[in-house]
Amino acid sequence: MIKALLWDMDGVILDSEPLHDKILDMVLEKFGHQSTPEDRVRFMGASSEKMWTELKAQYSLDADVNTLIEMQWETIISELPGSGIPASKGLKDVLTYAKEQGIKSAIVSSSRRDFIEAVTRYLNIEEYINYIVDGFKVKNGKPSPEIYNLALKTGGFKPEECLVIEDSTNGVGAGINAGITVIGYDNPTSFGQDISRADYKVKNLSEIINILKHRN
Repeated sequence: MIKALLWDMDGVILDSEPLHDKILDMVLEKFGHQSTPEDRVRFMGASSEKMWTELKAQYSLDADVNTLIEMQWETIISELPGSGIPASKGLKDVLTYAKEQGIKSAIVSSSRRDFIEAVTRYLNIEEYINYIVDGFKVKNGKPSPEIYNLALKTGGFKPEECLVIEDSTNGVGAGINAGITVIGYDNPTSFGQDISRADYKVKNLSEIINILKHRN
């Protein structure tokens, strides 16, 4: 029986990947650089520390990794309210159904907690989210299972009691590596991502309701 939905955030709950790309370029432009399409694909779903450690070396950035991380998150939080990014189609339907059925919802994201909280306020979904596990709580980012193992421990759930919803290669791998059934969200703007290993694939999040009905 499914007791919890473990949601990735960026590219799943909302299509924030283009905003992340914009912020990446805003930070890099301060140092006279611009990201490549390969950079954006490579770091989708990865931790900030991994991304900036590699980009600092790649572009010889004249700032330490912690400074780059702060620049990233301060900028994206300030840009979010005016972004106009809508919730992904079907999100509210699934969250409402899950709550009615007593199924918990958690956000398990590589993003920083203050940005995750900003997103829940922005989308007005705070009442549906039971807890948050952010990427800064773990040492190893996705596709390591560490963040999902922590999500299981935090909620008191077994792997077979949960479904993971992910849109990235790294995220799908993290869910699989944690032994959790994975729903791959085929987000049309998540270019270059391979969700073929996911147990289920959906194009609209509302399809998750039927999966829950089948599993429960």
